[in-house]
Amino acid sequence: MRGFALTFALILGACATKPQQLEITGRYASRLSAEDLRQIQLAAAEGPEHLPLQCIDAFEPNRVRVEVGTSTDFVKFGLIKQKNRWITDRSSEIKTYHFVHP
Repeated sequence: MRGFALTFALILGACATKPQQLEITGRYASRLSAEDLRQIQLAAAEGPEHLPLQCIDAFEPNRVRVEVGTSTDFVKFGLIKQKNRWITDRSSEIKTYHFVHP
């Protein structure tokens, strides 16, 4: 019985710690530095919903759209780079999505 519990705990732990794949897209994706990505992740975490970062769309040199959320709920909003720092773009639209699975 103890062996089963240990095996179950190891399997459960492996599932819980599965790394999340961050999707980076857009015309200017290749121009994002490691520091840009770090700052974008921090700015996205401080965004309107405080959800995990899923996707970065680099559509302009100093502007990105980020998608944060889970498989059923996510939010898209913009970030802008000003004075070498990524911050929430207050002029961008915030879109919220919720999917209901049958």
